Amino acid sequence: MVFGSSKVGDDAPKPHDPKFKGPVDWSERRTRDCTFVLLFAAFWFGLVTVAVLAFDKGDPYRFIFGSDSFGNSCGNPSNDRVYDNINSGLGMGSYKREFYFYPTESNALTLCVPACPAADNINSKTYHEFIPVDLSSGLCLNNDTVTTNGTTTGPYNAYHYDAFQATMPYSDTRGCPKQVWASTVLMNRCIPVSALATGAINGVMDTINAQGIVAGIMSDIEKSYESILLMMFASLVLSILMIILLRYIAYWVIWTAYWVLLIASTVLLGWLWWLYVDYKEDYDWYGDNNLTAPDSAKENVDMFLALAIVWSILGGALIILMLFMHSRIALVVALFQEAGDAIGKMPLLVFYPIITFVVGLGVIFYFMFVLLYLWTAGETRVDNVTQHVSFEKTEELVGWYWYHLFGFFWTFEFILAMQEIVVAGAVASWYFTMPCSKTGRRKIGGWPIFKSFLRAIRFSLGSVIAGALIIAIIKIVRYALSVFEERVLKLDPNSAVKFLICCVKCCLWCFEKCMKFLNRNAYIEIAITGKSFCSAAMAAFSMLVRNALRVAAINSIGDFVLFLAKLVIIIVTAIGTFLWFRNYDDGLQYEAIMICIVIIFSYCVATMFIGIYEMTIDTIFLCFCEDSERNDGSCDKPFFMSKRLMKFMSREERRTQKRTKKQMEKAERDYKKKQGTYNKASSLDIAQNDSATRSSNTEYSAEYGSYGSSTSQKSSTKTTKIDNSAGYSDV
Repeated sequence: MVFGSSKVGDDAPKPHDPKFKGPVDWSERRTRDCTFVLLFAAFWFGLVTVAVLAFDKGDPYRFIFGSDSFGNSCGNPSNDRVYDNINSGLGMGSYKREFYFYPTESNALTLCVPACPAADNINSKTYHEFIPVDLSSGLCLNNDTVTTNGTTTGPYNAYHYDAFQATMPYSDTRGCPKQVWASTVLMNRCIPVSALATGAINGVMDTINAQGIVAGIMSDIEKSYESILLMMFASLVLSILMIILLRYIAYWVIWTAYWVLLIASTVLLGWLWWLYVDYKEDYDWYGDNNLTAPDSAKENVDMFLALAIVWSILGGALIILMLFMHSRIALVVALFQEAGDAIGKMPLLVFYPIITFVVGLGVIFYFMFVLLYLWTAGETRVDNVTQHVSFEKTEELVGWYWYHLFGFFWTFEFILAMQEIVVAGAVASWYFTMPCSKTGRRKIGGWPIFKSFLRAIRFSLGSVIAGALIIAIIKIVRYALSVFEERVLKLDPNSAVKFLICCVKCCLWCFEKCMKFLNRNAYIEIAITGKSFCSAAMAAFSMLVRNALRVAAINSIGDFVLFLAKLVIIIVTAIGTFLWFRNYDDGLQYEAIMICIVIIFSYCVATMFIGIYEMTIDTIFLCFCEDSERNDGSCDKPFFMSKRLMKFMSREERRTQKRTKKQMEKAERDYKKKQGTYNKASSLDIAQNDSATRSSNTEYSAEYGSYGSSTSQKSSTKTTKIDNSAGYSDV
């Protein structure tokens, strides 16, 4: 921490401002980053335009139920006629299964049928002949009626007879498939599972019966939904209890986490080197006995050597950093306790993520709904050989898809950022409310969360949009890189480009994490000062740099404690769910899947609640840094911080004074030592000069005799004075 600096700016501690009372008031704020608001609005106008075009060209029935070879979407009661064919534009409301005449042929005829075939049509006696498929099966390209014993029934098929399609090798003269296999349904597609069917897809479907699994899971959910809801509610209660516990047992939890992390890192370092030495001795044994070592022995040696070296660098840096952070752990403890006090004063803060969750689900639903139309949109293409219709993607449609995906990233990140800035504004208002001198409690005004939300919408909406835009750009670049990697690997699985792409993806992932961290602190600065996004980001970055060790302590020990809190919630919920199902819900087919459903929900709940706690800690930390730089605790510059934070400040101030005293004593000793050396050198130079002068006078007297003795003495005296004056004027 820096004290006493005369610099004023984003890279220096801030001067005391007697008018500063926390989050800047409405009258002193200005609307920031308006350009990004207009840009976001224009972008959303484009998103709506893309959605309208997608609704015109796409058909979600095509994705959900499939489509036939004539451009009809299965399950759609009103298909449009896409080309000149008698079977194009038919209503398929009752025909919701996509059936392939010959599954292994990509250009084979595809129809929409009411049900998939339940049995093979091969002759069970000869196994060389196929029994003709009945028109009543609903699998034929023929809408003729069937007359049996004078009774006419049908038609059973939605399609008209097509003489051209009946000439194809996979069809008989009536328009029915020559061969069918017993099939199951996967995503409304008829998938052959008969023992006589061939192809890779049959092997997969022989192994797992997808329809049976889905049916079993749905049946289990129907039987145990009350227990699942009960366990979900239990995870919610556990999350609230964990926040309360963190408030009261933060001291013990944090110090335990610190020592566990430090000792575990040290033990892991020694263990990896011990494993390397052990495997190296085993590998050398083969060579000493003239035996050929297995490949795995050499691989183990190389692997553990690499792991030991990597962890020696990373783990060693972590151990050294944690040793340096030892004195800062008290701040982590104090911040956890302060966060508990803030949430206790504003309990509705805990439930704000529920609003984010609901809005986020709505955004996901909208973009997925539009994506269904975009995914199925395409230009009609008719095959000249088979007269079958396909829908091909154009460059324009691909551009719409990328535009839509970027819009999703931007909008979703904006929703998450709004939660962060609202929580930061409410917590900052609480922190900069002066505590009562007697009780130490803060009397915050009414509706702090709602006021923070209004401030963010009114003045800082553009700043939030700007921060979300940065993260969205990084995400779309990462996704594009993944698509590029997939295409490269299809061409050459062993390409060296794969390694380079992995390196770039890793760098982008790290960059995204860094930017999210910087954005979060920028939002806190915006909530306090009302600055623009760039100015707030610079100020927050400078603040973090000036408090680097404190930041390291919070982001290592603090995050580790919060991770343990999430882990406890998930583990306790999982164990409770397992015991509950064993005692009260017998007969479940997929008990593990039911437990996984509860675990996923508990993880989301834990992340949601603990995330609020984490944001509260980060906000209090920046407020604490702002407070300690602006004020000194005197009557003229009182602290806003609580007594527990003041205790930390007192200890740190004493450590700072102790370090300063040692530095001054050392500087004084060095000065005296240098001064003594300089004085000694000066005295030696004067003595040498006097000795040289006397030698000169003696030589002069010997040359000219006694005649000029008095004159030479005067001259030598005068010369000495001049030399002393010229050479040692600074002594």
